[in-house]
Amino acid sequence: MSLPPDSILSDIGALSALSPAMRGAVAARMERHVLTRGERLITAGEAADALYIVARGRFQVMVDHGRRVIAEIGTGEPVGEIAFFADVRRTADVVAARDSEVLSLSRADYDALVHEVPEIAQAVLAAIAGRLADVTAAAPALSPKPPGTLALCPAGGGGAVPDAVRAALVAALAEVGGVTAIGRDDLPAGIDRDDEGAIGAFLQAREGDGARILLTLEGDGGPFDRTALRQSDVLLLAAPLAEAGDGPLPPSPLETYALGFFRPANRALLLWRERAAMPIGGTRHWLAGRPVHLHHHVACDQPADFSRLARILAGRALGIVMAGGGALGCAHLGVVRALEEDGAVFDVFGGTSVGAAMSTGLASGLPTQDVLEIAEQIFVENRAMRRFTVPIYSLLDHHVLDSGMRHHYGERRLEDLPRTAYAVSVSLTHNEVRVHRHGRVWEAVRASSAIPAVYPPFVTAEGEVLVDGAVLDNQPVGIMRELKAGPNVVIGFEGQGDWRVAADYEALPTRARLVREFALGRHRQTAFPKLSDVLLRAMMINSHRVMKRAGLGEGVLIVPPLLAGMGVLDWQRGRELEEVTYRHTAALIEAAGGFAALLAGVEPSQA
Repeated sequence: MSLPPDSILSDIGALSALSPAMRGAVAARMERHVLTRGERLITAGEAADALYIVARGRFQVMVDHGRRVIAEIGTGEPVGEIAFFADVRRTADVVAARDSEVLSLSRADYDALVHEVPEIAQAVLAAIAGRLADVTAAAPALSPKPPGTLALCPAGGGGAVPDAVRAALVAALAEVGGVTAIGRDDLPAGIDRDDEGAIGAFLQAREGDGARILLTLEGDGGPFDRTALRQSDVLLLAAPLAEAGDGPLPPSPLETYALGFFRPANRALLLWRERAAMPIGGTRHWLAGRPVHLHHHVACDQPADFSRLARILAGRALGIVMAGGGALGCAHLGVVRALEEDGAVFDVFGGTSVGAAMSTGLASGLPTQDVLEIAEQIFVENRAMRRFTVPIYSLLDHHVLDSGMRHHYGERRLEDLPRTAYAVSVSLTHNEVRVHRHGRVWEAVRASSAIPAVYPPFVTAEGEVLVDGAVLDNQPVGIMRELKAGPNVVIGFEGQGDWRVAADYEALPTRARLVREFALGRHRQTAFPKLSDVLLRAMMINSHRVMKRAGLGEGVLIVPPLLAGMGVLDWQRGRELEEVTYRHTAALIEAAGGFAALLAGVEPSQA
């Protein structure tokens, strides 16, 4: 069932200001076109001889011969309007992401309309200007667009998704904007269960109700399942985590059929277990052969897990991004402690260097004080950053650090963490940022923390050479924005003012003097910058530039106050810094009127 063209036009920004008679004049000249999922509406390079408006469904704008999606266009939005009004050839392909319908207006009809109703030209141009403004604001990183319709599809060989899992997901989605759940049994009695056209028309009509739709597949690959997949924006595969505990479980025929309809960014995997007390393991077996954008662990006895999933699907997930900075990273924990006490619930974690260590610890479910205690054991008790070695591969002996990480992280893997987390390193092999979302946690954190020259690089089993992520991206907010939509808290250390030291350059000791002092155990501490401090601060210089390019988007930047004279190796002052930062953040929250207000209304410079 399709809406009348004039009704569709009334929902398009500036066009809604036109009188019903004007909208009727436009609608009378428009033609309808029905496209099936995957069908091309516009081809790059062709003449822009028509203006389109989406009547129902969704379209993807693609460049690089379909290899990269740069935008998604939904119901009520214009398509190809820029090339049409600029009278240039199309610059991108536009493909139906679902079974869809558009209204078209030829150039001749548009010219005639403008002559009859001059207000139309101004209204259309106003709509274009508003859309361009929105695109420009979000240009640094394209966050996933929240879906209007989701397909809940069984994965593996476990049959239909259990009613308890489906009901918990429906309840959670209802909390973030409403949802209409539809299964095959919800089809009206008059609809032939084998008629995909009739099923599709029914599902399309339900979209007009305005609520998000969850289509629950039966798992048999029948007409309802096939139609539901063609009508959905996001594929949510669902399976019991334990089913693939012994090794990879190949996708079922239905999964294979479904995966072909969705690009990786629009695929997700829900892995459920009966109780939260059951350990998480074997996730990599589910991910093998299922290239998904995100995967989610939920326990049936934990409604909070389903709430987190619903926020991610609805584009409301709260992320936290933590910068590198050695011992300064203890400040992250003070910020998080204050925010969580005021009700903040973080859904996705990411960081660089020490920020990666803190974020993965928190994503594993540890309280902030436990993460702080682990840091003290490694760096204060075991002096992991105080053990020098012969400077051939590095200045510091990495064995103590590696041993501590292995002990605390064990064989746990990033994909097995209860909440999504990532770490950032730099690949000297490929000369680019490396985002770790899978593999052993300790290896990802170790690679992200490999300060050049201070520690040896981390070398993977494949021979890839990885160093500290701060070299290129010390505040990886752009990566977070590409993972999910929604607000983020970003914690960074730049902007602390001029770094000046009371040191005499001419008094810098010679090599012979340094060797003699160290041999006699009489090395004198001076204010001259230490090598580790210089390296870390040099790497942080790039942070502001990278973050400015990525854009903060929704959320807030918090720059914690640092202790006077504290350096990146001063782990013994970490607990003091955590407390100072906790009080500072608590004061910010109080001044803003609560965390929600801080997140929504405080300018980054004010924090």
